[in-house]
Parts: sequence; C-alpha cells; structure tokens
Amino acid sequence: MCLICCCFSLSTSMSTVIIHDPNGARANALTDWALTHQDILANRQARVLDVRNPSPLRVIITLDDLNQKTNINTIQEERLWVKVVVPELDFDRVHAYIGCCNCGRRTDVPVGKAYTCTNCSQKGSMACPRVTTNCDISDSTGTRSVTMFTSDSETLFRMPAEDIFRIKHTKDDIAIKAATEMVRTKPILVQLGPTVALSKSNALQWCLKKVALEENTEEASEENEENDQAALEASEENDQAALENTAAPKK
Repeated sequence: MCLICCCFSLSTSMSTVIIHDPNGARANALTDWALTHQDILANRQARVLDVRNPSPLRVIITLDDLNQKTNINTIQEERLWVKVVVPELDFDRVHAYIGCCNCGRRTDVPVGKAYTCTNCSQKGSMACPRVTTNCDISDSTGTRSVTMFTSDSETLFRMPAEDIFRIKHTKDDIAIKAATEMVRTKPILVQLGPTVALSKSNALQWCLKKVALEENTEEASEENEENDQAALEASEENDQAALENTAAPKK
C-alpha cells in the first residue's frame, strides 16, 4: 500500500488503516504541535518538492557543507554535488578484474565470451574488464572516502575499463603516474546521497551516486557561436539561391 498526500508518502506491506481524526493525549499533542508549527511543515513540504523535482542546473556545495547535514534536515531522495579532486591516489586500491557485464560479479570466463552468470542469472552475459576504485576525494574544506565502480572509475580516469585493466596488470608505471597526476589536478563532480540507513534506522550515512566531468562552458560557448555563424552563413546562401531562382527568367 502506498499513500501520497501533501508531498508526504507512506509505503507499507502490511494491512493499514488511516485514522483521520484520532483521539487521545498523544494525538491531541501532535495536533497542537502541527497547528503551532505550520511554517516548519510548509518548509518540509517545499523541500520534498525541490528534491523530487530538482533543477537541471547542478548546485555545487562543499564537503564541509555536506558534513553539516543531519538526519533531521536530510531527505532520503536528496542528491548533492561536490567539486573535488583525488589528492593521493593509491593504485593498490584500484581493483581491476574480469566480471559479468551486467552485475560485475567476478568470473574466470575469458574476456569476450558469453556465459550464464550464476549471480544475476542473465543468459548471454559477457565477460569483460570491471574496475572498483577506493579513494579519498577532497576539496578545500575536507576529505571523504568513496568507492567508485566501473562506469564512475572510467569517468574518473577519462579512459575505458579495458585501459585501466591493462595499466593495472602490466604495472605501467608511466601510465600510473600520469593517471595519478591527472586525478590530483583535474576536478570532477561527485554526486552523493544518503544510504537507505536514513529511512530504515534514521542514521545518516553518505554514499557515492554518480561521477561527472565539469563542462567547459567557454569551449561550449565558442562551439555554439561557431554553429550559429555556420547556420547564419548557410541561411544567407539559401536566401541568395532562392532570390536568384525567383529572378531568373522561365524557359
């Protein structure tokens, strides 16, 4: 059963009865509190709407801002972005292995061969390189430990999992040093969100949800200007051709 009302939701797998006008001392105390704190309830409802209908623009906060969050002012669906680097990457904590292309479970099946994964039971699963990266992300206000899986590791290193796997297992020192320097100097955007412990036991713990690269707005702006100029020139050529066709005598 799922009940949604006034931006609040209640989900239950048990038989549930909603009592609209409960009686008793506790119910009366709650009613009095709600009448006295209408502003708190309104703010909570507004925050729920903001979280469930986020702005397309990424709002960047600091790790210190993240640490100020509590289980009281955090919502389960909340997602927050931080701009960070990996100051001291330890490649020993980068684990590259062969696993299922669907669930990532390790396998001894050769790369590129299809098989039935015993973990996710997917027929036709392909054995492919997988990567798990344990690292510390940092900004000017703090540091936090995170775990990145294959797709996020690819974003962090700006290379496919196959290349990370090769560098790891060939112990390519030059490539490792280059990757370590890159993640130390080039920021990434990391999206963090509460674990399910918040809704289950009211304990606030943060986990990584997504890794993204910061868009280069200057390059994007220049590219848009070039595209606009090309479109303008094409439009002028089309107008000129149309004018010539109109002015040309009919045979």
